[in-house]
Amino acid sequence: MTVQTVIHSQEQIERETVLMERCPRFHVCSANYCPLDHLYEQRGPRDEEHQCRARKSTRLRIVAEAAAEGVEMKLPYGGLTHTEHTNEQRSMKAKAHWQALLPEEKRKQLSNLQPYGAKK
Repeated sequence: MTVQTVIHSQEQIERETVLMERCPRFHVCSANYCPLDHLYEQRGPRDEEHQCRARKSTRLRIVAEAAAEGVEMKLPYGGLTHTEHTNEQRSMKAKAHWQALLPEEKRKQLSNLQPYGAKK
């Protein structure tokens, strides 16, 4: 068994961390599972206390600003966590399904809903 040493140039390290460094929490963050890291999927969660604490809106703003500046990004979920990405995909699928329903099918499903706070 051999041990492989990987040496990264300073330029490569800066290119790989450019999005993470834009996060306002970067200098106080100890997360090893950052959605702004292009290796997000490979790193995987270690434990709850070392996951990203930045707000979703902050991360999405960072990604949008970097894209507007032409920064090359290879983020697996565009700055979203795996859970946020999964929920967004599920939501888009549900919205598409609802939009595809005929008006009478929509009325039927809406009529089956219970009023908020109503007891069965």
